[in-house]
Amino acid sequence: MARVVLMGSSDAAVELTGAALAARLRARYIDGDELRPPPRRRRRRGESMPIPSDAEIWLDALRLVLVEAAAVVVTTGPLTRVARDAVRARVRDVVFVELVGRDSVGEPLTEDEAGFRVATGADLQVVVDRIADLLTAR
Repeated sequence: MARVVLMGSSDAAVELTGAALAARLRARYIDGDELRPPPRRRRRRGESMPIPSDAEIWLDALRLVLVEAAAVVVTTGPLTRVARDAVRARVRDVVFVELVGRDSVGEPLTEDEAGFRVATGADLQVVVDRIADLLTAR
C-alpha cells in the first residue's frame, strides 16, 4: 500500500488532488492542517504568530498518521528537506509528491530523494493518473 505526502502551494490544488488520489488508491485522505490542534490552526491562518514548537508537534502527528495507516494520502504545503528527512527517519516507505503550480515555493525535492515532482495541469484526472502511475512503477 502507499503512504503519500502530497505537497504544494495553494495554487496547485493540493487538497483536491489529494482527495482524488486517495480515492484512486483506495487510501485514507487527510488534510494536513487537520493534524494541528485548533489553536495552532488559528496561528497557521495568520491570526497569531506561529511558535517554533508548532512545526515539531505537527511533524509528530504526521509521522504517527503515516505509521498507523497502511494506505494514506496526506496533503500539506511545501515542506523543507529537513522536515522531509525527519519524516523519512521514522516512517518506512513514505513517498513525497510535490505538485508544482505557478506560484510554487519552498524547497523542492532533489534528485537524491525518493519522490516525484509533478506539474499541475488543467485536468485533475490527468494529474491523478500521472501520480498513480508513478507510484505503481516504484
